[in-house]
Amino acid sequence: MEDNLYDKMSTRLTKALARSMASAKQTKAANVFNNAFSGTQLGGDGKVLAATDHPLQSGASQANTFTTQAELSETSLEDALIGIAGFTDDRDIPIALQGKTLHIPRQLVFVAERLMASPYRPGTADNDVNALVSKGMLPGGYHINHRFTGQKRWFIRTDS
Repeated sequence: MEDNLYDKMSTRLTKALARSMASAKQTKAANVFNNAFSGTQLGGDGKVLAATDHPLQSGASQANTFTTQAELSETSLEDALIGIAGFTDDRDIPIALQGKTLHIPRQLVFVAERLMASPYRPGTADNDVNALVSKGMLPGGYHINHRFTGQKRWFIRTDS
């Protein structure tokens, strides 16, 4: 019996197994966002991740999504960042969160680039400054997740 008869095949299969494992991990992580609006994954408060009524200890509730879902635009991104800045802790005390990165599916890459790269407001003939860029509202820029299944869903990661 000769040694290393299947050396080339085992190397190729090992690489395929590693690629498969990496893909499985990325898919599992993306599914947190893919299922954020459905009842398949609930958080500790019994609500889905993207709920409009997360209960607080104070008796109030807090939304971490829009009441009516909004497509990615300058206005919706600004509204989301303003909402994030007003988040409170469980006792309803402001915690001053800030957005770090925008996470998008591949279908929104051109919209995100227009919003995040131009020094001027996108879609206008005015010379207004792009406040998202000039204020550094999302210092990490945007990230494309090829495993997001919702073509129009986008998420903001904060500094919490």
